[in-house]
Amino acid sequence: MKISHLLSSISFALGAAAGASANDIRWLTEVAPVSHHHVLGAPNFLTSPPPFTASGVGPIYRYGALSDILSSLPANATQRGFLIAFEGNGGSGAGVTGGWESSRWEFADGTNRISYEWNETLDVAANNSANGVNAVIATGPIAGPAYAKFFGMCCRPEGNEVMSYIIFDLVALKVDPFAASVSLDGWHTPTTGEGTPDPEAVGLVDDCTGDICRP
Repeated sequence: MKISHLLSSISFALGAAAGASANDIRWLTEVAPVSHHHVLGAPNFLTSPPPFTASGVGPIYRYGALSDILSSLPANATQRGFLIAFEGNGGSGAGVTGGWESSRWEFADGTNRISYEWNETLDVAANNSANGVNAVIATGPIAGPAYAKFFGMCCRPEGNEVMSYIIFDLVALKVDPFAASVSLDGWHTPTTGEGTPDPEAVGLVDDCTGDICRP
């Protein structure tokens, strides 16, 4: 909502990991141009408008159960190999789910490649049906204060700031989640909605057992 419908690109490699945990996320660590550094690392309420290219994942960040802040979260929505992305959405989430604005995604692992179009005017089931793949498993809004508290931010948003999330099942897409790259484009047509996503943070759901984190 802060930017026009320009083509955007996010491309990043996901590091090796195993297991499943609702509490553990690895955030992106590198971006070009460097002026878009706000998209890196854990959420901080600073978005990075496209176009940019991000890569690499950092160490494990441990959180409480994501189901505490994510609405309409299926039981399996925090399993190994799931990609989670957040964006700033001003005073309201996008479309019928209150989640991400309309966008085009591409997932590739060097062998397999699949494209996916997310239409904010449709719900998750309709989006997956239209795309012919079971890619998105959850999307929706998060109230700014709850978002800040969950991710341990000292600063709180002003007014009724809404953050949105989307979760992709990379395994279902037949893409190796730990060797994959992801490209994200804005997508605006009269029938798909605004298509001006403002990425805030992107990461891979990972696994920590006790105090030992798998690389």
